[in-house]
Amino acid sequence: MQSFRRRSRRAQIAIVLLAALPIAVLLVWLVFGRQGDDIFDEVHRRGALYVGIEGDNPPFSLLENDRLAGLDADLARALAEALGVEVHFVVMGYDGLYDALAVGRVDVLISALRVDPDWWEDFRYSVPYFDAGQVLVVPDGSGIAGPADLEGRAVAVEFGSEGDVWAREQQRRLKELHIQPYDAPVAALDALADGKADAAIIDSISARLYGRAGIEAVTTVSAEPYAVVTRVESAHLRAALDAALQAMIEDGRLDALIARWF
Repeated sequence: MQSFRRRSRRAQIAIVLLAALPIAVLLVWLVFGRQGDDIFDEVHRRGALYVGIEGDNPPFSLLENDRLAGLDADLARALAEALGVEVHFVVMGYDGLYDALAVGRVDVLISALRVDPDWWEDFRYSVPYFDAGQVLVVPDGSGIAGPADLEGRAVAVEFGSEGDVWAREQQRRLKELHIQPYDAPVAALDALADGKADAAIIDSISARLYGRAGIEAVTTVSAEPYAVVTRVESAHLRAALDAALQAMIEDGRLDALIARWF
């Protein structure tokens, strides 16, 4: 009987411990996890936001009179100002960006980086600040407003690009669509501007930078959002950056920055 009581008592203790385990885990996370959860306070203590960025990726980053310039550089300065700190650029090649963030060499990455689900285990992305996706470009006054208007049209694309893939998908859907592949985005846009094609499907960066007048992007056909990258645990810092970006979107400052460089 005593042996049974001891076993029963041990079972009761085990049940209590198991029941308390989730609470204990939560407490450990609150005490230790949140303590190391974010570098938001550290950024303010040091008075600077450390930003990983490529130094030669115009119009997103480039050197002008020994000063880092470009859309990403201007955006980093605006976000640091919104946080009430200075910006400190750490310039590096693309291949080193995520590693630098992972080891804490920088606080964030602002370097024309697309939102990539493959990195979600260790990193998180802000509200997007730019869309580099494929756009439908047409001559002014063409009457083409979207994919449904491409029936019977000739469409210029960069061979092998996402725009090429998208156009071939539309070709299977529409009764008639003529695809004209070119070896570069500019060549496809030249064909459109010269009247050799009715429309072009091209990445929005090429479309924005194209210098000839008389054509316009009328709609996005596939998205490729660029965002600020933080470590997965930097929730407080990421929330502050999202709030600053959202404010810039709503008051037009982000559009003004983009227009400055494109």
